[in-house]
Amino acid sequence: MYRLLSKNPGIQIPSFRNYSVSLKEFSLANLSAHKGKILRVSLADKNQVQSCYEDIYQEIILPHKNSLFIGTIPTVRYSKDYLQTIYPGHNFSFITDNMGKVSASVSKRPDTNKPIAVQKRINDKRLESFPAVFNLYEPHYTSLPEDLKKWLERAKLVSGCCLFFQIFPLAPELGLSPHKYKANVNGLLQDKIPYSLFSWIHPTDAERIIRASNCNSAIQKAIFGEDIHEVQDMFCQEAAMTIGRELAKSAEYEKAVEFLQLNQGIEKSSLTSENYLPIFTA
Repeated sequence: MYRLLSKNPGIQIPSFRNYSVSLKEFSLANLSAHKGKILRVSLADKNQVQSCYEDIYQEIILPHKNSLFIGTIPTVRYSKDYLQTIYPGHNFSFITDNMGKVSASVSKRPDTNKPIAVQKRINDKRLESFPAVFNLYEPHYTSLPEDLKKWLERAKLVSGCCLFFQIFPLAPELGLSPHKYKANVNGLLQDKIPYSLFSWIHPTDAERIIRASNCNSAIQKAIFGEDIHEVQDMFCQEAAMTIGRELAKSAEYEKAVEFLQLNQGIEKSSLTSENYLPIFTA
């Protein structure tokens, strides 16, 4: 069923089995023979979480062989009635082999049982409901099954909590290859940089910002091998779109994110690129 529906470039698929899907295709930069896709997945039956996970794997992931996936649970702004008014969301990524099986993945989370330092967060107006200081944690890398189950647990409790997938072919023309991705992921796993939800102020130099190392920065490094954009303090959906724009043709991609509402709820940081640059004095 999914294989047939996925050929339609822009459709909303009614609920089938335990989840529903909306899908939109778009052209890719430097690659005319293939299309990229964005999928919006919603939980339809909150009593069938386990079978929903299995269905998503069988019907969405396995059919997309030799592909890069970027998974996004959007950052959400709550009402002011909440103590902390932002749910951070989450980004993760993985690649599939020629059988459609996951061959490498990255999903950086905090090990909240292992705090290692307390730092002063950046002065960003979006974060006013958060304490001025926060913990850095030992990093904890989760697998795809864990990430899907975490989304399903949240979707079961929070109405309208969707999961987005951006899907790109692993094509040399896009600068994507399994070897490069796996090498980048191995580097991330070995460096053991602490997890920080926010960028933070250097403890001995108040003019210096240390960039956060979190789910946003991890997927960017896994895909490109470096920090080509300052995604670490973006809302998750903005970070995912910033990465997607590097691989897609702009006009069609923007229509796809608008159609599926991946771009909803984004709040821009009050900081600029210049704020992250070191200040040199004579």
